[in-house]
Amino acid sequence: MTITLAICFYRDVDVLLRTLDSIAAQIRRPDEIVIADDGSDEAVGVPIAEWANKRKVSLIHAWHPKDGFRQSEMRNKAAFVATSEFVSFIDHDCLLPRGFIRSHLKFANERHLQLGPRIDVMPPTTVNFRPVMLPILRGLAARRLFGWKTAIRGDKLLPAPPDVIHGCNLLAPKSMINAINGFDEDFKSWGYEDADFVVRAWRAGHGIGLSGYGTAVFHLYHPSRADLANLSRFKASVAQSRVRCENGISKHNGVALQRTVQGFYTRAVFPK
Repeated sequence: MTITLAICFYRDVDVLLRTLDSIAAQIRRPDEIVIADDGSDEAVGVPIAEWANKRKVSLIHAWHPKDGFRQSEMRNKAAFVATSEFVSFIDHDCLLPRGFIRSHLKFANERHLQLGPRIDVMPPTTVNFRPVMLPILRGLAARRLFGWKTAIRGDKLLPAPPDVIHGCNLLAPKSMINAINGFDEDFKSWGYEDADFVVRAWRAGHGIGLSGYGTAVFHLYHPSRADLANLSRFKASVAQSRVRCENGISKHNGVALQRTVQGFYTRAVFPK
């Protein structure tokens, strides 16, 4: 069973490198890493390439030119270049406990979509936080970790998609992603594209699993607000009872990628 860890990246390479270090510390490393880069400066590729070659981890840096914030498109492009049976989506500001990949693979099923919990790490704990026991205990004592109760109550198959869905911790079989045409790229900016994806997968007959603490991500908190236009689009999608979106991952079929290989690091450039 193979797994690609897909990281959505849109700001702060130093935080990304912290996340990559937490991946290097995994008990069971992913078979490959794909960074879906939403148009950062070309210089950002230098420390990422250095990291991949130092750790000897296969890493694809999928990049497209900046054109607003394209969360759905980033996720589709990461899944498009992924070569594994399963794709685990996280965000670049999510640190992983050492058993994250191993725990997710325990639940991996080609008929299931797996949702992992998110634990928010609040400032000032975010600055030096590491996802190991002592910092976790200190964060709990200082009441700067939120969402850990949900993580403890996990490990179950849900009868329907939950009310709150975090796209920053989602495991999906690649066959399922292709079957529903991935994330709907008509969702612009941030918010509800992940909920739409999960609802469509459920309608297609895939189970929705909620995994527990072992698959939690520690999200370095920052303020954000969902786009209200996305909320309207999500409500319309639910009303239409659709399964497959039109503007999805299939649009990237046949796209000529410009690939540059440097050891374990590959830069894959999508045209605008």
